[in-house]
Amino acid sequence: MNGSTSAMQMTLEEIAVLVDGQVLGDPTLTVTGIAPVDQAGADQLTFVEKRAALGAIETISAGAVLVPKGSYKTSRPLVTVDNPRLAVARLLLAFHPSPRPHAGIHPSAVIGRDCRIGEQTAVSAGV
Repeated sequence: MNGSTSAMQMTLEEIAVLVDGQVLGDPTLTVTGIAPVDQAGADQLTFVEKRAALGAIETISAGAVLVPKGSYKTSRPLVTVDNPRLAVARLLLAFHPSPRPHAGIHPSAVIGRDCRIGEQTAVSAGV
């Protein structure tokens, strides 16, 4: 997976829905993560923010490219968006979500006698 640590996979169609974009090419193409242009592998999505860099789009190794909205003459699968930076931020959160704490009460937590704690609640140390 070319260094990707994400076990998540998304189709370009799912990505387009998440980032309010449009797929140009195969919407069923699956990618396993997002990476910079010079590091992305064939199973990853990369992004090009500046139109000046779009000329080299055919030489990119990534499986698909996130680009600003516009018209493109390429066989490369694309996801076009209004704001590539915002789309990348959303995708990074989707591919690498923050870990959620495990439910439970840490032994050092101080809980009042009459408190009711929900089943899926996490009370960390020092609380």
